[in-house]
Amino acid sequence: MTHLRIALLGVFGLSVSAAIVRWQAARHWVKEPAFALLAREQSCEIRLYPAYVVAETRVQGRDARAVSSEGFRRIARYIFGGNHAGQSIAMTAPVMQQAQGERIAMTAPVTQAQGDGQSFVIAFVLPAGRSREEFPTPNDNIVTLRTVPERRVATLRFAGSVAPDIVAQHTHELRNWLAARNEVPAGEPTLARYDPPSTLGFLRRNEIWIELGDAPSAHAP
Repeated sequence: MTHLRIALLGVFGLSVSAAIVRWQAARHWVKEPAFALLAREQSCEIRLYPAYVVAETRVQGRDARAVSSEGFRRIARYIFGGNHAGQSIAMTAPVMQQAQGERIAMTAPVTQAQGDGQSFVIAFVLPAGRSREEFPTPNDNIVTLRTVPERRVATLRFAGSVAPDIVAQHTHELRNWLAARNEVPAGEPTLARYDPPSTLGFLRRNEIWIELGDAPSAHAP
């Protein structure tokens, strides 16, 4: 009886292990927007993205995690049928999160400091091959569709936590890399997350994205 129990426990353990592997591997089946790789150095890249469509929502709040969860729920309702056509839309990656705030002055960048005016834009990249007009209209007007034009984007890939201090550290690292290449940022940093919260921490793929201006005529060595 003891041998049978051990055998059953072994089978159960293998089944659970297989389920966990499938659960974690499912993230690799989600499509991502296509891009052309222009440069790479360790964890940093410069990519050229063709135009794509996003579903996005603006959420007020100071807690990035709570804001992210609320934004995710809003857009998930849209892609799981909360639209005028009652149509489900395939999940893609990444999910974007960008801090927005009040401008300090006409020439100043958007501040990411905490304050009463703090908000975040949460965006899902929608499947390629369709224009904005070809996607169904959201039932809730707090979710909007927008076409992101072709652009160059600098990225830095990292795993694990997206705590504010860690994101700030990686953002600083990416900015330094761009400065060394004479690249000029044309937008505010965006946190791109490719995996659901259920993904094991060390397996999570995260990236910092910064849109770039025109390519410099010559790079620094």
